[in-house]
Amino acid sequence: MDLDVEKIQIQNHQQTAQKLLELSPTLKQIFQDQWFYVWSLTPDNLFVVHEEQQKITIADGLVQVNIAEENPHLIEFSTPHPNISVQKIADFVFNDIHFFLNSSNTVDALFLQSKVQIFRQIIVESVFEWVDGENRVEQYLYNLTEQEAECIDQLMIEAGYYNVSYLKNYAGLGQAIPLHVEVNIKHLCLINSIIGESFLAIQKVIPAYEHFCLSAQAFIPAYIYRIMQITMPERYCLADLLQHQQDYDLLRHHAQENPHLLGFARRIKRGYWQYQDIFSKDIFLEPDHEYWDDQFGLNNSHEKSERTLNYPICYLKRTVNWLFRQDQIVNDWISQHIDDANVRMTMIALSFLHTTPYPPHVILATLKYFKSSSARLFVQECAKFALRNDWIKHTHVKTHDPFISNQSKAVSDDQHGCQDIPANVLYVEEWLQIFHKQVALDPKIAKQVFKHINRVIQAFIQYLNDIVQNIPADLIQFIEPETQQSPFFFHSLKKHQLEVQDFRSLFKHQHRYLNQNMGIFESYVADYLIDLFQRQPNIAKNVTWTGLYQKAIKWHEQVYLEDTLNQLRRRVNVDEWPSVTHQKPIQYDAWIFSELNSLKQIINESLVYKHCLALSYTELIVDGGYAAFHMASLDDEHLHLTLGCYLKNKQLHFDQLRFANNEKASEEIEEIAQKFIQSLNQSLNA
Repeated sequence: MDLDVEKIQIQNHQQTAQKLLELSPTLKQIFQDQWFYVWSLTPDNLFVVHEEQQKITIADGLVQVNIAEENPHLIEFSTPHPNISVQKIADFVFNDIHFFLNSSNTVDALFLQSKVQIFRQIIVESVFEWVDGENRVEQYLYNLTEQEAECIDQLMIEAGYYNVSYLKNYAGLGQAIPLHVEVNIKHLCLINSIIGESFLAIQKVIPAYEHFCLSAQAFIPAYIYRIMQITMPERYCLADLLQHQQDYDLLRHHAQENPHLLGFARRIKRGYWQYQDIFSKDIFLEPDHEYWDDQFGLNNSHEKSERTLNYPICYLKRTVNWLFRQDQIVNDWISQHIDDANVRMTMIALSFLHTTPYPPHVILATLKYFKSSSARLFVQECAKFALRNDWIKHTHVKTHDPFISNQSKAVSDDQHGCQDIPANVLYVEEWLQIFHKQVALDPKIAKQVFKHINRVIQAFIQYLNDIVQNIPADLIQFIEPETQQSPFFFHSLKKHQLEVQDFRSLFKHQHRYLNQNMGIFESYVADYLIDLFQRQPNIAKNVTWTGLYQKAIKWHEQVYLEDTLNQLRRRVNVDEWPSVTHQKPIQYDAWIFSELNSLKQIINESLVYKHCLALSYTELIVDGGYAAFHMASLDDEHLHLTLGCYLKNKQLHFDQLRFANNEKASEEIEEIAQKFIQSLNQSLNA
């Protein structure tokens, strides 16, 4: 109701403004003078980026913004109209329009709406100033004839703006015009009061504004934008550019020569940024190089905790070589997550693979996928290799772990044999030391230790790459779910006439059970790999991700079965119980009904069809108060349901009938189940 009232008030305000112009040629001229500046404005030309000239035009050219490549310290605002001041618009563009470094960002809708409303109001007020609207309205009011004053008073009183003939009293009696009367009439002369909501309609401007906020890369010089990606927060305004002038000077050479490595500048002390060799390969192999920032986990020498160990970004030269060949989107992410041992392990594995044919976003997605598992796989493989190759007697490592120190007093200081290091991911840094020392003695060891890890990573990256071969190139950047809220994502889908769900379904494993599709970026297979590496000494060279997924299904089923079985055995003391029907599967009409009368049957039913039968109804079934059946169609092999019935006085009473995922059955199928129960009850009475 409130929204309707507000809409009516806006319409009445617009109608009053238009009638006011009909009464006064002077006020109509003020409107026409304003219209001269804004008649051509549309959402599409409010914010225009000219990529080749690296400039922006605001409000169809009313304001132009230039950022000189050779002088990024200067942001120039200009207007083709020499007699007007665009300061308010320029201030808003300079200080209040927030740009985003990542085009896959989503922008809060209320934030956008608020900014668009402010910008629209600034244009309205600026245009009124340009035509000297305030003074001209005041001069008009103070020179009204009694007849003009009477007409305007009548209009304003009827519209509810005031209830006294203030203008007539001034024109006839010389009484002062109240301030609120002047303000109301001035407001009615504003361009948005006369044109109404259709003037730069907020909801139509919002998409253009959002697109502009995500388009800074198109008008900021490339090397400056690259430095901004490293030194500035995710959200910034043009004013922030001026606060980073020294960064541009220090990093300009690196941004132009090695833009793909610039992300690692975050990890280097700012005082060394001007050095020419900060991105030399040798530095990436040195854990204690003076260039690395003290806050960097790799070289935190000031406040090193007892468990902190120094380690290089790359352990192998081949890994450095691989890193230097990667796109900036890959290296930027690595530079932010290099403290994570999983990332360093995945880098080593990928360096043994030929990744050049793969798009950067596929490589990045692979790094992210194994971010929670690579270190575990490495520790398992390294511990096995150490045991098989008798590293135990010959390799000592540094550790600050008090448990290990107490267990190995015979070794001086903090030097301990690798027999003291548990094969646990918590000791991944110690195992990396062992690995590094052994590789120094025999470089071929690295490939052998990573052989099985390489094979599963190769399986994933190849599987993902096969998928992206079939999608447009500009959509590859949106393969990960978290990137699929960007307006650019939906724009690209529309351009290629693709539906959102169709695109997302490309990145789901097709489950063999009904309505079960597992996203390929979920940890479903990765969880299985941890167990696989513990149990299986060898991973086949021709392993495929699809094959691993199928095995993961069985593994997850077995884990669920065992866990649920253990839970239920703590609550009930039988594995099987007599069936209510005392019969094998019963055919009724075109359906087969199979009673579930064992723990394994009930658990399997819950597992396959994703419902709570096992955990919620088992005790009631065992106590004789409930019965459950699997219901399968003879006409359609895809139709499977679970039927639940209460059991009272040896009679079954319908409770529920569900498809997989607790989807309710149709009335037609439910009627068949009801008739089956009636038929079965008759046989139970016999």
